[in-house]
Amino acid sequence: MTETNRLSGRVAVITGSGRGLGRRCALAFGREGAIVVAVAQREGSDPTGTVEETAARVEAAGGSALSWHCDVADPDAIEDMVRAVRDRYGRIDILVNHAAARASGEISSIQPRHWRRLVEVNLNGVFSSCRAVIPTMLGQGSGSIVNVSAEPGAPSSYRATRRAVEELSIGLAEEQAANGIAVNVFVPSEEPSADVEGSGGRGGEDAERDDAEAVVRLSLQRPETCTGAVLDAAAVLARLGPRPDPG
Repeated sequence: MTETNRLSGRVAVITGSGRGLGRRCALAFGREGAIVVAVAQREGSDPTGTVEETAARVEAAGGSALSWHCDVADPDAIEDMVRAVRDRYGRIDILVNHAAARASGEISSIQPRHWRRLVEVNLNGVFSSCRAVIPTMLGQGSGSIVNVSAEPGAPSSYRATRRAVEELSIGLAEEQAANGIAVNVFVPSEEPSADVEGSGGRGGEDAERDDAEAVVRLSLQRPETCTGAVLDAAAVLARLGPRPDPG
């Protein structure tokens, strides 16, 4: 772990953490002392690119993690996951909504069933996840939600659902500021589909590290420090300070 240990003892639920940015965030949160709940939909029996592997890597680095299979398009499954996490750890401090679905091609050529899936996962999944954790955060008097938007150059259908998430987040931030819950949006610098940390991605390893560090920074915010913001890594690091040297 780093010497800073900025998230020591905090419980962080990270959806879509089987690979890409979600996995990098899980590893970064684990290094900072958080109890990481790695959530993703089940993807076959191969452990590569799964939340089991993510949790194993967090623990191999000295952190604490729990893996959980959940389709964020299913509100009941989300409620079950949140209830289990709360029962096990007694709290939920952070929610990172990274889980996403994509469809190739132009909007006019997408099949209606594929469009529905985009909306169910990318928008409704974020809504349901936020709705599920907020009662726990209200009981604690604090919490931080980071919703992930679309990276530059993402397919237009994906951007459409993620822009809706931005507006949802801004409204939620206004509603929950007085309750001690911060809600911010992170705009990735690279496509969140790379399987492993340090794979280079579109933005290279430095961009990947900065993206994960930016999500850590946003997860530390309170309504009085930063809420209702839509920021990329450069904006986060400029506003909240540079990435610390590893310990």
